[in-house]
Amino acid sequence: MKLTWTAHDPSEFDEDIVIPEPGSIVLTDSDELLVEVEIPIDGRDPFEPFPELQRILSSWSSERGVELVALEGQLSNPYLWSGYFRLPTRGRTIGDVQEFALQAHGISAAFVDNSMSVDLLVTVLESGLAAVLVGIQESEFFECKRQLRLTDERSMFDFARDVAAFANSGARGLLVVGLETKSRREGDFVVALHPVPDATRLARLARRTIDRLIFPPIDDLQVKTAQAGSAGAYLVYCIIPEQAAELKPFMVAGAFMDGKIDGSIISIPRRRNDETLHLSPASIHSFLAAGYALFRRNG
Repeated sequence: MKLTWTAHDPSEFDEDIVIPEPGSIVLTDSDELLVEVEIPIDGRDPFEPFPELQRILSSWSSERGVELVALEGQLSNPYLWSGYFRLPTRGRTIGDVQEFALQAHGISAAFVDNSMSVDLLVTVLESGLAAVLVGIQESEFFECKRQLRLTDERSMFDFARDVAAFANSGARGLLVVGLETKSRREGDFVVALHPVPDATRLARLARRTIDRLIFPPIDDLQVKTAQAGSAGAYLVYCIIPEQAAELKPFMVAGAFMDGKIDGSIISIPRRRNDETLHLSPASIHSFLAAGYALFRRNG
């Protein structure tokens, strides 16, 4: 037995033309309730496994207390696959199931279509599938570094500047260390993995560098490690959540001038496409003027 639903207005419902949502509830032959999520996949043999997507969905769903039971192609439609999930039923509603199914469908479609988001990129990393990122383009929310030494003031300043630029943007950001990029006409693309030696130590040092050089502190910042294929090989990555407007701008203590860091100067970096730039004097003045005007109005 299979229960499907649609978001159409009941007064306009026509079973001949309505398109159901990608999720449904199925009762298996063993009397078990599962959630089925349909995923459009073109050009892949439905009789062959899809281990990369299966690992991503398994990791993604387990973080939500849900188990991926199976992922298989539909024999009746070679362009559709079905993911079957076991959701805890206590306290759940049809609305909860619908929301989960839409999210699972969205992350699957994004992976298949190579249209990455920060959530999907993090899921890929946490699934140990960093090699999947080869071929992905850097963007306004995704930055890669082949290596990160943090052994001198210049490297620390450059790293803090990149993190602060994400914090000053209007969305979440992800910075990954251990991915080599190559410039092409369309932009910079990931071309190879270069696992980080002593990733745990580098993650701690990266966190200390951020805390020391960026003000104010970035809310809910995460610095983590992820396995990069073979055992013992790891990447380091930073997740920079979207920050409240009243915390901005995020400033980096110091500026690199004449071959050295001048600690008496502050920098306010920002993100534009896949580049890190600095706010102009006019932009900084606008920030200060707006804050001063608000202070006078409330004071």
